Amino acid sequence: MNDPWGLVLNEAMLSGCIVISSPNTGALDDLLINKYNSFVLEKMDIDAWVMTVLDILNNYTSYKQMAVRARMSAESMTYDDAALGIFKVVSNV
Repeated sequence: MNDPWGLVLNEAMLSGCIVISSPNTGALDDLLINKYNSFVLEKMDIDAWVMTVLDILNNYTSYKQMAVRARMSAESMTYDDAALGIFKVVSNV
């Protein structure tokens, strides 16, 4: 399964949420930085997903700065960035 761009990631990050994503999202190269502003986990590693969620819930104070970085990363995305991304995709077709 592949997701060209999960807009829900932008929305969650703008709300200051830490996102967990698979490496199969189009946002990976432009928005997500593993263990900096998000977690990027293998899509079928259920144990890793569960452990990451539990770690965030049990140690949220340790992850507050990651949530701030998530929001700042999403805020830095502009309409020009989106247009450029669409142009890149169309150019590769």
